[in-house]
Amino acid sequence: MIAEWVGIFPDAYDCRKFHLCSPPDGSPDGRPAEHRTALCPRHYGYDAKTAQCSIQLQNGQCSQRPVPNCVKVGQFGVLEGSPHHYYVCISRHGSVYPQIFICPHGWHFWDTFCRPEAEVKREMESKTTEALVTSTSPIPVTYKVNSFFSTEKATTYAADTFLADKFDMTNYESIDDPSTNSNYEFTNSFENSFDAW
Repeated sequence: MIAEWVGIFPDAYDCRKFHLCSPPDGSPDGRPAEHRTALCPRHYGYDAKTAQCSIQLQNGQCSQRPVPNCVKVGQFGVLEGSPHHYYVCISRHGSVYPQIFICPHGWHFWDTFCRPEAEVKREMESKTTEALVTSTSPIPVTYKVNSFFSTEKATTYAADTFLADKFDMTNYESIDDPSTNSNYEFTNSFENSFDAW
């Protein structure tokens, strides 16, 4: 795991492992976070939603991986165990693997964005069966943040230069030299100096 953001992240492969990414000493701007790996006590798994080792494991074994297998570069989704964490499948050194991110300010990831509230699920009556059915379709709501993010169709780049905007999964950006680190890595990100509110 590469510690790009400050925070606590679940491991993509081992449910007992988690990663602590803290600000670097000195000047934090433009440098990756300092990374440490920790392991939950025996018979417990890491719960990303509560940031605690509180999931009891049967026979000390993980029953499933925290992140689905990556099939292709650009695949993404919310983590099943935490609505605040999401993954993006990236390519590095010829392998495709998941990179885990966290939405800022306790926001929730759904419908390709980090949003200030949880995904809206509503119940509706089925006239044919007279039963209630849960719909996972979000109710359309207009946010100031929607007009800020790009809605243009994504462009595909070479595997090692493919970068997804960390807040808008429909926006992608390419850089000429993937090893270059810039303070403006994601020009459409609201973390830059632009004040959209």
